[in-house]
Amino acid sequence: MNKWWVILVLCLSVTVQAANLSVQEDGGGDYTTLDEALDNIGAAETITIEGEWDSADTRNAIVSTDCTITATGAARVTTARHVAGTPTHYRLQCASNGSHCILVNDSATTIDGIEVKQGGTGASDECIRMAHDGGTLTVQNCIIYSAHGADDQDGIYAGGISCTVNSVNNIIYNFERAGLSAQIVSGTLTQTWNVNSNSIYLCGEDGEAIGGALSIYRSVNSTFNINVHNTWALGCSYNSNDSFNEYIPGSAGTATWAISYSIDDDNSIASRDAGGTGNQASRTISDNNGLGDGSYVIVTDITGAVPFDLSLQDMTNASNNAQDEHDVEEAEGLTIPGTDIDATARPQNTNYDVGAYEIDTEGAPAGGGQVIFIY
Repeated sequence: MNKWWVILVLCLSVTVQAANLSVQEDGGGDYTTLDEALDNIGAAETITIEGEWDSADTRNAIVSTDCTITATGAARVTTARHVAGTPTHYRLQCASNGSHCILVNDSATTIDGIEVKQGGTGASDECIRMAHDGGTLTVQNCIIYSAHGADDQDGIYAGGISCTVNSVNNIIYNFERAGLSAQIVSGTLTQTWNVNSNSIYLCGEDGEAIGGALSIYRSVNSTFNINVHNTWALGCSYNSNDSFNEYIPGSAGTATWAISYSIDDDNSIASRDAGGTGNQASRTISDNNGLGDGSYVIVTDITGAVPFDLSLQDMTNASNNAQDEHDVEEAEGLTIPGTDIDATARPQNTNYDVGAYEIDTEGAPAGGGQVIFIY
């Protein structure tokens, strides 16, 4: 009898150890691709991406089990390592048409600290698509971008379902439709989007009414709760699109916008949430006087189709619209994380910087790359 108990305990021990999986390019982990690990993960367990990566993971990932996906150490994305054409951190780079880089089919998923690039040219190919009705998706500390290859591509998308999406400390850019895209075309459905400390740049379709930094498609019986805090959106207003955009075909549905301490380069903050606190509508992020001696959005040249890498850097410790902007940690039910996308403590100096990136006390610029001033 005692022997059987020993065998049972050993079996249980093996099961527990196998539930948390690691992914390493060099084969030192349990799997070499994220999707293989997702095929074998247990409920509510964690996939940890580890080690340095010499090449991108090109296998599209499908999440079918509630889990956490996180990168640690050298595998974790930082803006400093992102400037290289071949990153040493983990990058999921999909290029096949008709697919999403990450398709989330389960109810409680967290994705933390990875880079996702959509290189395909198929319409409606998203970097991350939330597809589980009633579920919650949290994406944090990620760089999410596109080769701008096709119509209807989004950074993070949820459509035709009720769900909650939390986007925290993310840099999102160069999507032909929207950085964050929420759609309810029909049905009595509710979506809640909590957008906290994001930097969103150059998202929106030229010639289409749906698009922008954060775009919602609201129809009859739809309900949207949009909460935005400490976020900037630039270069995302095209034609009828706004940085914070609504597309309303016929019957309107309902949308409640709560935006605070955020920046756009059009007037969409004011039109969506006229009572919002600390917002800067129709503003840009650039050096103070246009003479090249202040703060910039630095767009670093990386090898490949998308020559953008957004991080605020201050070359002279002079302030701009986003740097040291406010001392308000909590608003719209959202709390600024204690660290930024690069794990730099927030705030530096006295106040918080708007967006995913917190300029460190020295204000040292990222190495290499070309600098483009955005006015």
